[in-house]
Amino acid sequence: MAGRILAVSDIHGLYDEFCALLDLAGYRPEEDRLVLLGDYVDRGPRSREVVAMVRELSRRGAVVLRGNHDDMFVKWLLEGDDAFWRSGGRTTVESYLAGVWDGRDREAARRLILERHSEHVEFLRSLPYFYETEQHIFVHAGINPLYEDWKQTPLREMLWIRETFYNRPVRTGKVVVFGHTPCVFFHGRPDVWFGGDKIGVDGGAAFGHQLNGLAVTGAGYETYAVKVFTRLNG
Repeated sequence: MAGRILAVSDIHGLYDEFCALLDLAGYRPEEDRLVLLGDYVDRGPRSREVVAMVRELSRRGAVVLRGNHDDMFVKWLLEGDDAFWRSGGRTTVESYLAGVWDGRDREAARRLILERHSEHVEFLRSLPYFYETEQHIFVHAGINPLYEDWKQTPLREMLWIRETFYNRPVRTGKVVVFGHTPCVFFHGRPDVWFGGDKIGVDGGAAFGHQLNGLAVTGAGYETYAVKVFTRLNG
């Protein structure tokens, strides 16, 4: 594939903004490699539609990675882990069960999603944790620089790591492209953050900022951003 790599992270149920970003970036599935860095669900109102779209993009060649929110959603569905509900999960359940859930019985909601949307559950359960090219490592939260081989990073850390990753050089010889930590934390604004051996993509869309796209081209990098125009409830 001779086109660009287009990386997007932390969509969080913002279906309309995601569609607008792909349009703005001129995404061409027959030429570009789309790499999605996780967190498709929670906080935004259209998680089900985002997951459905991401599944279809995956069939067309996109690389779809796991995020911590996707992981929490699956763990709640399969194991009953309630951490999902403390991180904006209600909006995800409402998206999947609009008009059929009373808003109170979480166990009933869990059963209904497993019964009616098993293909989404299996898709999210099967997502990989990273994607590597000759020049880049794509991952949701980061890698642990304390390991001589970065692939020894525990899988949970690839979904959740923060300071240990971004406060130290990664020493991989490659640039790590990541989401999870909003770019406003690094330079006070939601635009893509270029940190030498790291590039942060999370525009803080889940908090009302913007959804970012990073294009890796033969000449370097291009960035795209769509301001959030959807009301967030989670």
